[in-house]
Amino acid sequence: RLDALGYDLIQRATAPAPRDDIVIVAIDDRSLAELGGWPFARSVHAQAIDHLREAGVRAVAYDVLFLDPTPDDDVLGASLKRAGDVHVPLIVDAPGDNGAPWREQRPPQSIASGAASLNQVNLAPDSDGVVRRQPLYLEADGVRWDHLVLPLARAGGARVPPPSTTTGAGLRATTPLPVRYVSGARGFRTAAFVDLVRDETPRAILRDKLVLVGATAPGLGDRYATPTNSGQLTPGVEIQASLLQTLLNGDAPRIAPPGVSLALGLTLLGVLFAGFLRLSPTANLLLAVAVALCGIAICVGLYLGAALWVSSVPLLVGILIALPLWSWRRLAATAAHVEDELKALRHRPELLSRARTSVEPGDALERQMLDLRFAVTRLQDLEHFISDTLHGLPD
Repeated sequence: RLDALGYDLIQRATAPAPRDDIVIVAIDDRSLAELGGWPFARSVHAQAIDHLREAGVRAVAYDVLFLDPTPDDDVLGASLKRAGDVHVPLIVDAPGDNGAPWREQRPPQSIASGAASLNQVNLAPDSDGVVRRQPLYLEADGVRWDHLVLPLARAGGARVPPPSTTTGAGLRATTPLPVRYVSGARGFRTAAFVDLVRDETPRAILRDKLVLVGATAPGLGDRYATPTNSGQLTPGVEIQASLLQTLLNGDAPRIAPPGVSLALGLTLLGVLFAGFLRLSPTANLLLAVAVALCGIAICVGLYLGAALWVSSVPLLVGILIALPLWSWRRLAATAAHVEDELKALRHRPELLSRARTSVEPGDALERQMLDLRFAVTRLQDLEHFISDTLHGLPD
């Protein structure tokens, strides 16, 4: 969780600006209000696809599920075939029906045959529910499904990472790619779905663009937590758009192996341990703060300069353990030393017969320090008495 917190902070601080060649056609609240209840008739989607084709878009990822058959399937399938480069999603679930390890849900045949390709849109949130990376491929029993935005990335000239080699049974997500999300305040250029259906969207906005069509209305539920929208949920189509931009820019962060983070932490902790042997407690505290800031600065520099995320958590946890532990050992050694000194003076009761006050400190070390201070004072008085006596004697 600490590592994820640091990763999210630097993601928000370095969020890139959205690309001009990515446009989202949003099924928003106004579209729902003016076009009727959800789901829309598939003839409405066919009109939207026809207008996208007429606007001269480069490629379309239509992030809307068409799973159940309807009377308008042939109309939508014909519109998809005329457009030529519209990619639609399918669903891959695990487990499947009747004990099967997985299940594929495809659109009706007329829609599937008209689409340029059928692709998966499965999300893979981290353990805290935040979507930081997306699997580019799903595999099961020799079958592979590409992500919905991969055809758009190839159309935009991006070098798409090949699927990683995996083994095992059942459904497997492969080649997870960290996503660089754009800032929530600087979102992608967006056009309302209702305006597209009515052919009121300016053609210049869509011409030669990579277009993603998807739901942004809160009531449709397709919203997830992301690093850059802290406390808010991001529509799924915007997550897909950020993944597409990451592929086009080729700036996906690389996550360093845990051994790299551990090596960095141990190296800087060695500097702190060396200071423990030479410096005072106050200087060691300042050194610990300096080492922690240095480790964080190195990790941030690696991310900004080489797009390499190295966790500073091993170093910070090491400091949080080492500094109190070393301080406790120093305190224990000091208390033992004071007690040894007092034992050496116990054969001189006049040096340790400090008059007890009505209010004694409750801390054992403080009582030892008071006894030792009293004994040192008595020894100093005795030294002064002997010195004065010797000086008063005849030569």
